[in-house]
Amino acid sequence: MSRAPYIIKGRGKRSTRKEATRLLIVTDGLLTEPTYFEHINHLTKDVVKVHRDNANIGDLVEKAAFLQSRAGNKYDAVFVVCDIDARLEQQSTRNELDRAIAAAQKCNVRVILSHACIEVWLLCHVLDSIPSTVRDRTIARQLAKRYNIITGRKNKETNTTKITKQSIQRALEVAEKLRRTYGSDPTKNGPLTDVDIVMRRLRF
Repeated sequence: MSRAPYIIKGRGKRSTRKEATRLLIVTDGLLTEPTYFEHINHLTKDVVKVHRDNANIGDLVEKAAFLQSRAGNKYDAVFVVCDIDARLEQQSTRNELDRAIAAAQKCNVRVILSHACIEVWLLCHVLDSIPSTVRDRTIARQLAKRYNIITGRKNKETNTTKITKQSIQRALEVAEKLRRTYGSDPTKNGPLTDVDIVMRRLRF
């Protein structure tokens, strides 16, 4: 995927040419996340490359590091985006998550989590506030369906007509509001989402 440099207009007749920022996003979501981020790629001035892989978080981190290396480190930032779910109540799964986050830090990959699931971030586009009950994955998906933010035969695809530059700004604000309400650690609290960290790297 390539995109030509864009022009930033400056004072007078001079202008500055700047290369587009390139982000790599690796996710275990096979429909919802890829649909969302591939749509974002058409809205931003920058370049978003999405790789989907049905794997555990440790393997996702390894895949992200491998893809960055194979691409000659051309990406300005690399993210692994995945959900928090009830399995985190199992200590073995929590240990796996902690190991993956530590491994990601060593290879300059950022792990981005949503509690309970990516639908919390999608709901940020359409809701002013998100109740604490949405920390449950089932409730989050049901609410996202009610607000028509997910679609498709199995209600797993993002309804991209709901995702606009204006709704993204709204989502950024709501995500910050969630942190002020529920804290900043999605592995412990919810509903929370760190997807806004990715979005703040992009220009719309």
